[in-house]
Amino acid sequence: MVSVGGTRTHRGYPQDRFLEKAAGVVNAEICFPIFWRFGGVFGLDAGKVFRSPSEWSFGKWSVNSVAGLRFYMDTFVVRADVGFGRETTGFYLNFGHLF
Repeated sequence: MVSVGGTRTHRGYPQDRFLEKAAGVVNAEICFPIFWRFGGVFGLDAGKVFRSPSEWSFGKWSVNSVAGLRFYMDTFVVRADVGFGRETTGFYLNFGHLF
């Protein structure tokens, strides 16, 4: 099963919230500098699961907004994101992200 939800796919929904055999995920972010090595992010996450790739459609995807803070180190980025979903609001902290 393919999962959608959580820090890597669809922030604002719990980890593995949507499970099925096929999935589509779109993450769009606008990144901007704040001060020194700190940056900010505003974005949208969208996702949907399908029983098979032949059932793919653009209707009724779950969409939510995201805001975050980035700390840019020499070799990786520390991410702190808040996803505002319909069911819940999630806080996500990730170490080692490349961008």
